[in-house]
Order: sequence, then structure tokens, then C-alpha cells
Amino acid sequence: MELGLLFERHMKTKILLAVFLSCIYTVAWAGSFSYESLTADSLCMQSSYDKAKARHEDRVEEFLECFPKTFREFSAVFGYGGGAFQNKSIISDTALVYGYLDLFFDLNKEKENYTALFTIALNGRWEVDAVNYYRHKLKSFINNDPKIAAKSLSSFSHEHLQSFWLYYFDGPSLPKEIPLEVQRLKVESQQVYIVASDIFDYYRKVYVSDTSS
Repeated sequence: MELGLLFERHMKTKILLAVFLSCIYTVAWAGSFSYESLTADSLCMQSSYDKAKARHEDRVEEFLECFPKTFREFSAVFGYGGGAFQNKSIISDTALVYGYLDLFFDLNKEKENYTALFTIALNGRWEVDAVNYYRHKLKSFINNDPKIAAKSLSSFSHEHLQSFWLYYFDGPSLPKEIPLEVQRLKVESQQVYIVASDIFDYYRKVYVSDTSS
């Protein structure tokens, strides 16, 4: 998809009134998953967490299987506002909510299943609390392992790369220069870096325009 069109669609979504945005999400996600199924997955993560953290292999597999696979599921389970359901999940306010994310990253890194760390961001948008913490974990991973990060992101289609970076740079503020951890990707993958740079430049233009108006 053309970058300008994808970005325009993303920005239009960002400026919709919350009530209309909620309606769009509810309609768009209807039938793709249910509140009951996400509650079951949340209970599954709760019950498997301690033993998965202790590396009991059966519970490791169970925890990873129950962890959200897409951003809409992730937002509904971990998001402060409950995502599509506008209803907080049973784990969104628990003391361990960040622990679940830490364990998700640790287990996938140990299994060298790196792509799973990035795919949740596709079609995502910035949110507070746990959703923001997920982006923090991504930033830390890219900074510490740029070669692995670049290899994982290189497996994405061009459109998925655009979608990933739209989530990555989304939020209430934006630095003046492309972040250093993203710059480190340039020597690992020109393809990944160019898409990141293009998305960042679009955001800078919009951000400067908004703050100067």
C-alpha cells in the first residue's frame, strides 16, 4: 500500500472522536474474537504464569499459546480502556500486568521466536500503561539486539513494515531526530531503516504542523 495513503488512513483514525472510534473498533472487530474467549485466555495466563516463569515447559507453552497474537486482542486484554470492549480485562489492573509482558519477551527470546515480539504491533496505536510498556520493551530489544531485530522485521511485507513503524512512532510526543536505536538498524537492513525513516518523517511533518498551528 502507498505510504501516503496508509499514513493518511492512520492519522484520520487518530483524530476521530472517541465515541466514533469505539464504534468503528466494535464493528471492525466483531466476530473476530469474543470477550469470553479473551477472559479465558487471561485466566490461562494467570494460572500458567508462575510455573512458566519457573520454566516448566508445559506451562511455558500454555502461557505463550494464551498470550494475545494481534494488537486488537492485546489491547483488549492489556489496554487500560479494554480495547474493543471498552471493558477492562481481569488482568489489566493486576500488579503482574507488566510481569506478563516481561515473561512474554523473555520466553520468546529464549526460544528464538523473535518475530512474535513484533507482530503484535501491526495495526496498533499508542495507548497508556501496558500498551506503552510493550513499546518500551520493543525499543529496548531493538537497542540491545539490532541485528536480530532487523532480521525479524525484514521478514515483514512492506505494508506490515509501515504498519509496525506507525505504531512505533505513535504517541503524544515525538523526538526531533529519529531515535538512536532505530538508527542502529541502518547498518543491518537498509530496507527496514528506510521504511522507518519515511514513517518518522511523516510524523515529524504532522507533529510540527500541529504544534505550530
